[in-house]
Amino acid sequence: MRCMKCNQVIKDNALECPFCGYKNEEELSGLNLGSISKIAQKEENITPDGYPRDYYHHDGKRGFKAIFDLYKKAFVFSGVSDWAEYWTQSLFVMVFAVINIVTRNIILGVSPNNPLPINHSMTALILFIISALVILISAIPVLSATIRRLHDAGYSGYWYLANFIPLIGSFIVVFLTLSPFKRTEYNRAYEKRPTNKLRFEKETI
Repeated sequence: MRCMKCNQVIKDNALECPFCGYKNEEELSGLNLGSISKIAQKEENITPDGYPRDYYHHDGKRGFKAIFDLYKKAFVFSGVSDWAEYWTQSLFVMVFAVINIVTRNIILGVSPNNPLPINHSMTALILFIISALVILISAIPVLSATIRRLHDAGYSGYWYLANFIPLIGSFIVVFLTLSPFKRTEYNRAYEKRPTNKLRFEKETI
């Protein structure tokens, strides 16, 4: 049944509403809400916008867990990634790439005045190949993470293709990934099931 004051679902024969504290038993609604499946379907369709992100989606990973998740979900192009998780992963990749390139250039003897490698030993060649492979290995995880962040921000993953627009493409994608969560058709499909509200209704009926 529902409380007559706040209209929340409460247990049958409840003496007090756990939401608003309404205690007048005589005025509590005795309306039977029907089957759980119909209620779940109805609530799912009318879930309002404007709630915090955690109402719809689980929080993203943080710290080293976020970095691990970047490679674990390398080929997962569906789902969402919140702001903190995505930029933790992006910062790691950028710092790692800079350290990798600087270390490689030092060993190979590359500098602004000498753009071509001075050290032509086999060790230097192997290092150069490994360095290139490391960067390439991170390319697909970054791609999938960016698409998940676009979904979370309320945009289609196809916005990633804006990177190929000369001069301004990358800035467009960065701007979109900096956007906060916005509930749209691009992330509704990935909402956690059931929501807390639906779970409460199932437990109390």
